[in-house]
Amino acid sequence: MDKKIVGVVPYANLFKDENIYHNEYPFGNNYMNRIKECGGIPVGVLPANGYVEDEDLQLYDCFIITGGDKTDRFHLQVIDYAIKHNKPLLGICLGLQAIYIYFELKEEIEKNNYNGTIIDLFDKKRKNKQDNYLERIDGHAKLKEITYENMESAKHSVILDKDSVLYDIYKQEKIFMPSAHEYRIRPGNSYLKITGLAEDGTIEAAQYNKKIFGVQFHPENEIKNDVLFRYLINQCKK
Repeated sequence: MDKKIVGVVPYANLFKDENIYHNEYPFGNNYMNRIKECGGIPVGVLPANGYVEDEDLQLYDCFIITGGDKTDRFHLQVIDYAIKHNKPLLGICLGLQAIYIYFELKEEIEKNNYNGTIIDLFDKKRKNKQDNYLERIDGHAKLKEITYENMESAKHSVILDKDSVLYDIYKQEKIFMPSAHEYRIRPGNSYLKITGLAEDGTIEAAQYNKKIFGVQFHPENEIKNDVLFRYLINQCKK
């Protein structure tokens, strides 16, 4: 069996204090569970000091950017690599936000004829504290901690665009998914098609194409969402 290697891109806790052992890249176990159930091989994408080399990314057939606190430069590097090398990529929560930030920067470069890369501009804006791409949203992080027992209370409905990757995957217009985020992306990016909305208008899903897409909710927590991970892995073969 030709198993595909899925690069699991974590979030980072780096340089928050002087303790060198507090610098880490956390991986959520449920991402690994879903990948294994779908016949993939989960392998962590391991940056060094928030940077990952392109030659390292050659190891992977596709990528999943997991949930977390904030977008870092290595998230944008993985997105850039996936687009340039036609590799499937799924962004979850933070992952969707990272995809959005990538294309916001791309639009800004084109608008202003910026002489540099997307990563260069990201670093510059972060240094100058101009990286306010997202907006706060209440009511989408109802619980401090989501458990298997209280997960139903963390869910809300997501209405899917019938002309979208997610509709093709779930085969229904309304799905109910766990939500745990305090920020959301904004509409209006010319590169991204909005494909899922919560009842309050929050963008819950968007896609660049059939291979590069993201969701704001957390499908990794339920086995019934294997279909989403299976779709991603199957795209490696196309």
